[in-house]
Amino acid sequence: MIQLIYTSCAERSVDSRDVFKIIEVSAKNNARDSLTGFLIFADHRFFQLIEGPADAVENLLNKLGDDPRHTQIEILKRETLEKRAFPKWTMKRLMPNAASLSLADEISGFADTPPHVKQAVDEFLKSARMPSTAD
Repeated sequence: MIQLIYTSCAERSVDSRDVFKIIEVSAKNNARDSLTGFLIFADHRFFQLIEGPADAVENLLNKLGDDPRHTQIEILKRETLEKRAFPKWTMKRLMPNAASLSLADEISGFADTPPHVKQAVDEFLKSARMPSTAD
């Protein structure tokens, strides 16, 4: 089993309705393919963590490479796992905002996340322009 973390840039036309549909379809397909993980959409960029059987993760990565809704896929980490970090999330959408200092403070099930995942998420969010809660 492997865990893969990547970022990519969304095409200009991608909006929150598209992301909702991505989550909906991914949750169904991931359950079928024994994949788990989460997706963050911020500042027109994606951050995704996927974990599961190596062949299923590689097949999904190939499909993602052909998906016109995003470009510039950058693999941040790929590692072998003993057990899943997110066994119950077939595809969870994490929705941070400017007021949150850390996803671990906000999201149930994220507090015990491996340090490398928290660090990657924090770095992604720091580079994103988050909407202000005062807007």
